[in-house]
Amino acid sequence: MISDETKKEIKFAFEIGSSVEQVCLTYKIGKTLAYQIKSISEPVQKIKTNDDFDFNRVLFSCLHIPYQHPDSLDFLAAIKDEYDIGEKEHSVICLGDEVDNHAINYHEKDPMILHPLGEREVAIYYFKTLQKIFPAMTILESNHGSLHKRKAKTTGFLPSDIKPYKELFDIKTDWKWELDLTVEIREDHYCFFKHNKGANVTQGSYKEAMSYVQGHHHSKYSLNYWGNRNDLYFAMQLPCLIDSKSRAFAYNKNDDSRPMIGAAVLESGMPKLIPMVKKKSGAWNGKIN
Repeated sequence: MISDETKKEIKFAFEIGSSVEQVCLTYKIGKTLAYQIKSISEPVQKIKTNDDFDFNRVLFSCLHIPYQHPDSLDFLAAIKDEYDIGEKEHSVICLGDEVDNHAINYHEKDPMILHPLGEREVAIYYFKTLQKIFPAMTILESNHGSLHKRKAKTTGFLPSDIKPYKELFDIKTDWKWELDLTVEIREDHYCFFKHNKGANVTQGSYKEAMSYVQGHHHSKYSLNYWGNRNDLYFAMQLPCLIDSKSRAFAYNKNDDSRPMIGAAVLESGMPKLIPMVKKKSGAWNGKIN
């Protein structure tokens, strides 16, 4: 028998992309047990907002620091000012892939860009700026953002051997990481936030039976509504904030679908997309549309 704590660790390993084979090797369990744990559904932990819904939230995903769009941080700062984003809990939600971790990923590495230590040091530099913009932020676990945890599990390190995110990236402010998030954004109306549940965001909203926001898919950017006899819901797909010219994204150059750059806000619980409109040069035009 394995402990409940170990089951939680295994469940988390699956959530951040570990394969059944990797889990079996790391935790020395059989495939049958691994599949059983993978199929366990955890009850949704809903966060009540204490009847205060008259404030705005900013939502964004996939900065992939240090390979972010050169204007991405200025763009986010402008959204903060335009929509008066404060420091209430979950006013700022990053839906993952805050860092790229190219140098330690499971795919081919480009030898012409930063090595692991260099990539982290440059990420820490940009995080200092982002902390000034957003002193309080909730960040969701993701395939790129959680790569150091995934790699540690693959090589058999214990969870206690892994540095916390805040220590790893020298975070001095009120940033916290969550696997996913369910928040009351209007009275008795909850929204589920997760890095990725699949390519069809509306289908994900159906399955959760609530409004839903996700990231991960760089070339998708949408806001759809659907309803039932209980309420009107929305399904929002966030794009990215990457520098598509970076060698870190060379894999995407032959795709017809191009990365979209933008973010979103919730104005008193109602969603709005905020695309980054660019000049011919690829630079941001400096306006919040």
